[in-house]
Amino acid sequence: MSLLFKNATVYTGGKLSSCDLLVEGSRIKEVAPAGTLSGEGIDLTGRYVVPGCVDIHTHGCLGFDFSAASADEMRQMLRRYLRCGITSVVPTLLTDTRENMLAAARRVAEVASSQNEDESTVLGVHLEGPFLGLEKKGAHNPDALMPPSEEFLAELDAASGGRVVTLTVDPLLNGASEMMRRHRDRLHFSLGHTACDYNAALEAFADGADRITHTFNAMNGIHHREPGLIGAAADSGAFAELICDGYHVHPSAVRMLFSIFGERTVLVSDSICASGAPDGVYDQGGLEVFVKDGKATLADGTIAGSAAVLSGCMANAVSFGIQPLLAIKAATENPAAAIGLADRTGVIAPGRAADLLLLDEKLQLLEVYKNGRRV
Repeated sequence: MSLLFKNATVYTGGKLSSCDLLVEGSRIKEVAPAGTLSGEGIDLTGRYVVPGCVDIHTHGCLGFDFSAASADEMRQMLRRYLRCGITSVVPTLLTDTRENMLAAARRVAEVASSQNEDESTVLGVHLEGPFLGLEKKGAHNPDALMPPSEEFLAELDAASGGRVVTLTVDPLLNGASEMMRRHRDRLHFSLGHTACDYNAALEAFADGADRITHTFNAMNGIHHREPGLIGAAADSGAFAELICDGYHVHPSAVRMLFSIFGERTVLVSDSICASGAPDGVYDQGGLEVFVKDGKATLADGTIAGSAAVLSGCMANAVSFGIQPLLAIKAATENPAAAIGLADRTGVIAPGRAADLLLLDEKLQLLEVYKNGRRV
């Protein structure tokens, strides 16, 4: 089965170009200048064709959370991610008891080992905890936080079937430096939920960290004499996650971050169970989360993840003044690169899986294709 898109604005080769795009079966066959591929196709003049979004920091949706959902509930979540344009996902486990985290990792492994065509592809597991600092714990259960443990990391990785790809850690904790140096060649460490200063962050990036978790949130801000974690990340060439839901970060700060990090900006949803679910009260790692008008907070007002979807965050970025090219790259190729999988997903090129999104001029989602099949 073949599919031909004509006269589209296609994200390919790191730029936006007017192209024809041919899909054969589940793969991209050819990308050529607009008007050069013959045959009957779909005219997409004024529309974008971009890679499927890659969400490397998301906890859940539809009232479910990867930390507590059953295998069947996870599959429901993965089907929703796909319908919302997230063709690849990294389930994120938050801080919980040892038993609960291990059980969740085993369920993710069960689902990832037998995926269906109507599901977003599981690329690995992100552990956002329990190796986080108490001072900047955010919406993580303080009773379950702990210093970095090689034994527990090994258990979690084994339970996930070797799928742990990212850990968010506080570099100030005892054992953090040693863990990053030991595993830097196979795992991606993201600094977050930390009160570390510029110098401590620089040392952590030298130890092997390569990203910061939900930039601006759960960390010290930028001061002209104390640039902090964000300044160290900028100087170290690290990637910077950004939740662009309109609640976590002011549009001006969104523009500032893109100006500083450019193509190292990674849009994430950090969505929790409230994404795609009605306002109300939810349980997140043993803590009550209150959701009203799409904003999720603890009882004390602390922001507790988002109710957003990554495709919506990408469109939000454009509405905040970010150039479409940068917004698209930040939701597709950059997150794949941040976990070392840009050779597998997040890019449109011949031979790649035809995981594609059709967007309007404001980057609003129109259609989703997974392996060449319209969802």
